[in-house]
Formats: sequence, C-alpha cells, structure tokens
Amino acid sequence: MNIKSRQVSLIIADIVAVNSAFVLALLLHYEGNIPAATMDIFFRSAFIYTIGKLLIYKYFDLYNSLWAYASVEELMKIVFAGVFSSIFGSLFLIYMGESLYPGIYISSMFFEITMTGTVRFSYRFFRGFINTNSSKKLIY
Repeated sequence: MNIKSRQVSLIIADIVAVNSAFVLALLLHYEGNIPAATMDIFFRSAFIYTIGKLLIYKYFDLYNSLWAYASVEELMKIVFAGVFSSIFGSLFLIYMGESLYPGIYISSMFFEITMTGTVRFSYRFFRGFINTNSSKKLIY
C-alpha cells in the first residue's frame, strides 16, 4: 500500500472513529435512548466537528508516521491529539450554543483515543503477522 492510499485509509478510519466515539458516548450517557434534540445537535455539527478534529490529528502528525513501527512515541501523539481534539470539540459545541453533559465529552474522548489507537496499532500487528507467516516455508 503506497503512502497516499494509506493516508486516505487513515483519514477515513478517523472519520468513522471520531463520529462513532461521539455516538457511542451519547448511547452510553442516555442508556441507548438518545433524544432527538441531541441527535439533531450531532447532525448539525458533525461536519465542522470532524474536520476540526482531523486538522488537529494532522497537526500532531498522525498521517505521516510509519505505523508499521508504532511505538510509545506514536501512542503519546494519539493521546495528545485525542485530548486536544476533544477540547476543540467541546469548545466548538459550547460556542455553537449546544451544551451537553460533561461526561459525554469525556467518554467521547476515551472512545476516540481507543479507536484511533486501535486502528494505528492494528496496522502494525497485522503487518507483523503477515510478515511472520509469509517467512515460514515448508521443507520436504
């Protein structure tokens, strides 16, 4: 996979992760029954919310790293990017006049960090798994 297609794949995965994390936090907070007004807040703000978070991820260099060699440094980038993007998301929604419970923002941040970290470290895991299995040969 070349660099551009890997970056596009990561961006798509991050779009899914950011929005899934927020919806998952809403589901958790409202015990599976999200009010229509709250979902309306999500749909009205999702585009700018997502773009802002992706720009913060780009600032933290999450799209240029070699994830085949992911390490503690990359993990710290993911955590810092997740924290700062969650602060951005919270401030953006507050600025738009959409106040949600603080626990939703915190839960969303943890889900987001977990999902984006899983995407990046799974790349390393599967690449190592494929390389390990392809190097084994049967000897007759």
